[in-house]
Amino acid sequence: MAATFYRRSFFNFKKSLFTNQKRNSYIILIPETAEELAEGTLTSLESLPNFSKLNPRSCRMLVHKLAEHFNSGCQELCDNFNNVTSSKNIFKYLLEPLEIMSVPFLSSYRTVETLHYANNNVITNSIFYPLYSRVVQTLNEKFCNQVIFKACKEMLEDEKNQCTPEERRLLEKYVWEGTLNGLSLPESEREEYSIANRELITNKVLYERKLKTAKYLFRQTITDPKFAEENPLDLVRNTAANWDDLNAGPWFITLKKTVFSRYLEYCPSEEARKHMFISYNQLCSRFGDSRLKVTHEFESIRKYRLLYAKTLGFPSYAHLSMKNKMAENVENVQGVLTVLLENSKNAHERELYELEKFAFDNDFKKPIESWDFPYWSRMYLKKELNIDEMTLVNYFPFSQVLLGVIALCEQLFGIVIEEQLSVEGWHRDVRFFRISDSKTKNVLGGFYLDPYASKNKKIKDQETSHFVPIKSKSKICNSIALSALIFNFSPPELDKPSLLYLKEVSDFFEKFGYMLLHTLTEVKYSDLSGLGIEPDALGIPSQLLMFWMYEKGTLESISGHYETGEPLPSHILDNLCNHFKYMAGTNLCKRIYLSNLDMELNLSTDGVLEIVQNLWPKHILFKLFSLDNHPFGMEEIVTGSWSASLYSDIWSYMVAADVYLAFAEAGFNNQEKLSQIGKRFRSTFLATVGGQSAKEAFREFRGRDPDPQSLIKLLNLKQSAFAPSSEGDPVLTSQQYIES
Repeated sequence: MAATFYRRSFFNFKKSLFTNQKRNSYIILIPETAEELAEGTLTSLESLPNFSKLNPRSCRMLVHKLAEHFNSGCQELCDNFNNVTSSKNIFKYLLEPLEIMSVPFLSSYRTVETLHYANNNVITNSIFYPLYSRVVQTLNEKFCNQVIFKACKEMLEDEKNQCTPEERRLLEKYVWEGTLNGLSLPESEREEYSIANRELITNKVLYERKLKTAKYLFRQTITDPKFAEENPLDLVRNTAANWDDLNAGPWFITLKKTVFSRYLEYCPSEEARKHMFISYNQLCSRFGDSRLKVTHEFESIRKYRLLYAKTLGFPSYAHLSMKNKMAENVENVQGVLTVLLENSKNAHERELYELEKFAFDNDFKKPIESWDFPYWSRMYLKKELNIDEMTLVNYFPFSQVLLGVIALCEQLFGIVIEEQLSVEGWHRDVRFFRISDSKTKNVLGGFYLDPYASKNKKIKDQETSHFVPIKSKSKICNSIALSALIFNFSPPELDKPSLLYLKEVSDFFEKFGYMLLHTLTEVKYSDLSGLGIEPDALGIPSQLLMFWMYEKGTLESISGHYETGEPLPSHILDNLCNHFKYMAGTNLCKRIYLSNLDMELNLSTDGVLEIVQNLWPKHILFKLFSLDNHPFGMEEIVTGSWSASLYSDIWSYMVAADVYLAFAEAGFNNQEKLSQIGKRFRSTFLATVGGQSAKEAFREFRGRDPDPQSLIKLLNLKQSAFAPSSEGDPVLTSQQYIES
């Protein structure tokens, strides 16, 4: 009964995209008796969500109701499967019914999540986070079930099974997730496993609570009205006390990464930069409030992660983590990082030499420290390369960027992206776009676009934009991909359109890449498709689009002065084409350091500060500040999902560079050839990854394994653009240059 409750017919875009609907303002809370209307809105696979029918109480009740349906349905499926005496078709009797229950349930939750990010005053934290916990717990039930685990494991081990490669990957996923949940352990070893799990949960909760409190308690107040004039609007907006008058002040500088990183770029005071940097890198360490110190929790998490991994048969948590990665093993990760470091370290030295020379010539008579680098790096861009984002923002109206991205993706991937004006969103500024195949005209999916900032939008600590995969493509459920792109761009004014800073343009390209990965898949099962692929391959399409952003033709198509329409000056355009190479060695060295730090914390039993002191000088030329305790504040690798996986960003970066070079080798003026390569990438990688491994999908596209030399070549690390001007000049150390 529970299984058939969710069966729906094909996701009918003709019905849902072309009906006449009015655009509304933010959601009006409808009467509490509307649960049945909300249920139809959230669980239907036939139409788009009708956001005007949703309210907090109905969303909360419905998600809990669907969770109960899922739990009872899962148990019923397992009971019925045990009673089948004839040939047991695991896909027919277990996995496909589970898919039919999972897709609508998860889609309902994702719809609520979209509202949470879009209007935090409607779906508040107090409503959303309990729902999030319930959903995670409920969906994990299918991976904690001994009947499902045993059936999948037996079929995998049966040499006579005739599974397709995609079906085999689904079986492997269930077996691996079941293994992580301890289902493969004999009774005698489960107690140790339970202890490790329990202690991990306890210490993660304590760590998160202390870190959140420490960040909340730090606040630096700025009252000088010049702050609003001299800083980019996104920083002013994220720090302003009064949303309705951003220029009124005061402005509160916090330790949110979205504020911290931008503040270091624009703060002219070395003393203020240093204070901010030290505060950020001493979070919850022995130098702060003893009640908020997380040293014990941090080391306990490392200890019990190791115990957890050894209980499951792995020598370390890092080795366990590699089981579902494109990189496949620790040695491959370390090998790639070593190759990249060997080339980026020399570039890092040349870049730092040139930057310190520039700073010295501008009356900064001391070595550049870690807290100085963002500021002087931006100043070099502004004065030497004429790249000033406060001026360039006038050349990137959002409407032009959107049209350029759409044109690029249509050309490369053989798709058509069309706005559907009749579709209702959750706010009058929300737009909806349908994506179809340019040749077959088949609808592939759609996405909502909510571009403009509002005081009610949810801003995370790490980022100000969100990609939400509302509905996954599933051939079993006949559902097409649906997603939401939510940003915090400056809204249009009476005499000025929405204008984007360069970082915001890059962010838009990045999120668009995630949307393409989610939408263009042809994989049968939602557990494998889109964002269900290997974590270290998730960023490949996004990184690829960000490389494309700096191609000359793309820059020309997405830019033009908002008042006159004039193109970017040629010298600035040429410099922008190389912008992603600027300080590439320094930035890559830092990313490699953090990746190796994360890996060593999960491989070694040495103390955290001992690991830092060993790794830092091998990667970074800046002096390690004596009071620096930065690992304790790295929430993403302590309690987040990136422990022993932080390298994933670099791995995707490296693979995307290899993909991008396939286009570059064809020549950017050869439009026909570029389209052929783009369509091949879509058919070999975007359409199949998940159904086959990312490594195999890449091989189909490139004919070989990824090569780290591609990234080295693309970033021009062997011939830095910031080397000494005269050939043969010695490369002095920072101190030698200053003394001279």
